[in-house]
Amino acid sequence: MRVAFVATLVAALSRNAVAQTSQNTLRAATNLLFMLEAPGNCLEVGTDLTAAKSPSRNMAALWIRAVFHDAAPYSTTDRPPGSAGFDGSLVNEFNRPDNFGLEESIASRFPMPSGVNMSKADLIGLGGVVSVRHCGGPSITYKPGRVDVKANQTNPDGRIPQGNDKLDVVKAHFARMGLSTIDMAVLTTGSHTMGGVHGAISPNITKETFVPFDNTPGVFDNDVFKQTLAGNCALPVDCEIAQDPELKPFIQLWASNETAFFNQYAQSFEKLMALTSSPLSTAAVDYSNVIPVHKNLKQEGTRVVYNLPGVTYDTGADGKQNNNTQTAGAAKVGCPMAAVMAGLGAAGLLGLLGS
Repeated sequence: MRVAFVATLVAALSRNAVAQTSQNTLRAATNLLFMLEAPGNCLEVGTDLTAAKSPSRNMAALWIRAVFHDAAPYSTTDRPPGSAGFDGSLVNEFNRPDNFGLEESIASRFPMPSGVNMSKADLIGLGGVVSVRHCGGPSITYKPGRVDVKANQTNPDGRIPQGNDKLDVVKAHFARMGLSTIDMAVLTTGSHTMGGVHGAISPNITKETFVPFDNTPGVFDNDVFKQTLAGNCALPVDCEIAQDPELKPFIQLWASNETAFFNQYAQSFEKLMALTSSPLSTAAVDYSNVIPVHKNLKQEGTRVVYNLPGVTYDTGADGKQNNNTQTAGAAKVGCPMAAVMAGLGAAGLLGLLGS
């Protein structure tokens, strides 16, 4: 009788804990969405993050970049296994060149409203999946439970792929994390579905203010694969991936079948977020109902206006350059969160996860 009572009590407490965690996560997700939609935090211009403070000023791309930079130091050969990984150590590593632009952009976003209590690592992960979803991408399974490292504790340096790395080097980084070459391709080129390369972040890649990865830098879609197959690559490694004998069939599949791309991206991104020694919750939190897709996504996310040194042009919905367009500054229209990805920049993971 007593054993049955205790078992019932434990089950009830467990259900209550799961429910509280879910409610906590949804409140945080709603708060993240507010910050991502606010004109001051999502668009390329009109932001409170001035160029002097942060060359990467689009919040969506920054959250996705942050996910990779926190998780990427993970290594299957570390002892104990997983002693480096998705653990919030990023906040202690903002001074590293790999993380240029992140401290000025997302550090001030960590404080959550009263009643929302979660680790920085969980918040970074949530910011990433909310960004993908809001800009038209898939809903990625999210499980909380990551424990932050101690104050001032950092992960090993030199474990973030660089924008000018060759494909074999990038493959080696993902292999060290225990991720496959398919994971590497979809998380690298796939994340380039949004944003572009910034000269202020990746001067070794471009001297221009901003170079988009594809024709829809404000939309999470499969256009980037069409561009890389055609040889249009802001980062050389994307073209290497597109022509790799093992990977090319997958690039062709994702270029022709957006659903296949979304499915693989969701699976690989979930694996990326699981690179931690923390015991994650067995119950996923469904945030899809509180995170809508950005209104007018295709229309706004396809048209991007640039003002680069020596040339001012407007890339319209047809993807063609119109050199006679007049602009007032480096203005950008697009998914408030998507242009974000422009903030990933090449400094981290080939600018993998940009603006």
